[in-house]
Amino acid sequence: MRTVCPLYCFSHRTTMEVTNSDSVTLVTGSSGLLGKAIQYIVDHEEKRKNERWIFASSKDADLTDLDSTKALFLKVKPTHVVHLAAKGGGLFANLKVSCYLKGNKQTNMKRNGATGY
Repeated sequence: MRTVCPLYCFSHRTTMEVTNSDSVTLVTGSSGLLGKAIQYIVDHEEKRKNERWIFASSKDADLTDLDSTKALFLKVKPTHVVHLAAKGGGLFANLKVSCYLKGNKQTNMKRNGATGY
């Protein structure tokens, strides 16, 4: 059975066909600017059948830790992932500290290893 799974891109909605009857979208970095924006759109749009959104922040899992990341994915079992989690300190901290990029790249590599994507 084919269903249409809505994916959100800021204020515009696009759709993609998937073969699963249920859609589980995991949004990492949900306490950040983009994560909050997506959560607002999901909360204020019309609810769809067979659609579930999980908004995870660093309080839910430490994505720099492989075991914590695996546990989150095993618990949520997402069909889609919107990966927005990143270490940052705002504009002025980012200008002074260049280690955020290296740390964020390492986190993404660990997440990819944990999920098989």
